[in-house]
Amino acid sequence: MLRSCSTTTTLVSGVGPYLSFNALYGVGRVDPVDLLLGLDVDYNSLPVNSQSSSFSWGNTSTVSLLPTVELRTDKLGNVSLYGSLGLGVNFNGFSNSASLNTFCGSFTCTIAPGTSFAARFGVGLDYFISPNFALNAEIGYLFNLANTAMTVSVPGATTSGSQNVDLSTLFFLFGFHYRSFL
Repeated sequence: MLRSCSTTTTLVSGVGPYLSFNALYGVGRVDPVDLLLGLDVDYNSLPVNSQSSSFSWGNTSTVSLLPTVELRTDKLGNVSLYGSLGLGVNFNGFSNSASLNTFCGSFTCTIAPGTSFAARFGVGLDYFISPNFALNAEIGYLFNLANTAMTVSVPGATTSGSQNVDLSTLFFLFGFHYRSFL
């Protein structure tokens, strides 16, 4: 039988990719602001390490589906400023590092963050280089507090536990926007 032991390890994450795709539809205008509604789909992946050592636990990955409200202005020449809010769901995953698998040895170690509530806040600007095509920059925050289970198994015995883990992300995006006017 395995016994559970309690230790406190401070984990930190590094820098990883953050991809964001959205489709928005203009539903109204109160001069000089447009109101848009739509769906934002985001993906991010971050390495997770122990703060006190260089031990790598693995990588988190999150896909977020977020119905989104955006307020945007186009009254500044080629520049459009905007703010957005999306509320939805985070689908979280975790892949063990080679270091964690080596540390576990003949044990099977599984870390499984669950699905969680998502809130995404962002502010940004578009610089239009044509009537429909813009260069984009955005800064934002994705809230992601996931109940995460850890299971260690050996033949004939299993121990597990869970706790809430903050997988929230501060992000910086640079990219392109295409806007179609009907």
